[in-house]
Order: sequence, then C-alpha cells, then structure tokens
Amino acid sequence: MRHLLLPAAAISLFAAPVQAMPVREFIARWTAVGKLGEMARLDPELRRLVNELEAILEAWRADVDKGKATGEPIACPPPRGQAKFDSDKLMAYFKALSPAEQEVELKDGLYAYLNKTYPCPMA
Repeated sequence: MRHLLLPAAAISLFAAPVQAMPVREFIARWTAVGKLGEMARLDPELRRLVNELEAILEAWRADVDKGKATGEPIACPPPRGQAKFDSDKLMAYFKALSPAEQEVELKDGLYAYLNKTYPCPMA
C-alpha cells in the first residue's frame, strides 16, 4: 500500500468516521491492512480507515478556512485540489512519535502533522 495518494479536494462528505481512536491504534490497523498488499484495496477496513482520514482532513480544511477568516490561521496549505496526501509520510511521522504521543486521538495527531507540513510564512 505504498504511496496511497488522496486528493485533498476529493473528500467525501458522506464518509461516516469510525470511533475516535488513538494514533497507536491507527498505526496498527493501517499496518495490518498494508500487509495484504494489492488485496488491501478489497478490504473494507481500508475504506473505513480512509474514510476516517478524509473526514478529519475535511474538518481540518474547515478549521484552516475559519482561521484565515479570523486572521489567525492554523496552517497555510495549497488551495483545494492542489495538495496531495502521502500516507507513507504520515505513517513515518506517526511512527516517529513517542509512545505517549501515539496515545493522542487520531484527529489531534493528524492536525499536528498537517499544521507542521503546511506552516504559514512568518509575517
């Protein structure tokens, strides 16, 4: 499951997120699906995990837009449709976290990764 790219603009608004989970659990579940190789595409667990990522990405984009509107941006990503999401980079970031940091909710971990990946230029 190398280099799964999700267009940031192709977020499904109808994706039902799974229960909130810690980053540690996401790593374990993603890794298990990845071991299936090409068969992973047929596994419903992959769809559940991707739906969870997509829902969080959409919420993050909304928070980015709100921050820009109030003059307090949390991050400065490229315009919608221009960014590509690389799951290998995300997983490397998550795996580099300490065990304590891996206990944060997936949403918080993903927000931290995205905010670090797309920092705003210093004024």
